[in-house]
Amino acid sequence: MNLHNDLIKVKIIHDCENCCHKCRKYGDTCENFYPENSSEFMKHVLDELRGNTVPSGEKRLKRHIVSDRKSYDDRITTLDEYYVLLINSILSSIRKGSVDHAYSLEQVRDIMRFEPDISVKYISEAGAYEIRKLR
Repeated sequence: MNLHNDLIKVKIIHDCENCCHKCRKYGDTCENFYPENSSEFMKHVLDELRGNTVPSGEKRLKRHIVSDRKSYDDRITTLDEYYVLLINSILSSIRKGSVDHAYSLEQVRDIMRFEPDISVKYISEAGAYEIRKLR
């Protein structure tokens, strides 16, 4: 996972001024972007996500299956089903007071739709985000 690419996917602006590498060899932020102050930067990212995420009235993520007469149900679990299971598993875990992990900011954004009061810590070695529910 690459933090720079992840930030681009959720449309969060970042630049070399915040990067600890100080390479500045490109005009734009490079793929080696890693914030100097990771905790402050994640607060900024969470504030941006909270401002752009519409809360859901539901308690968990649901699949919305559109049936058409051309599809065949072969009873094989789809990637969409796995995604919904992952998000709901994380929601269940953090609601019980445990810590769980997401692997992209898009997943963090989906979790925030159902639990807006979370803290997120980026773990660069794992390429993951540690998620906890704020008390």
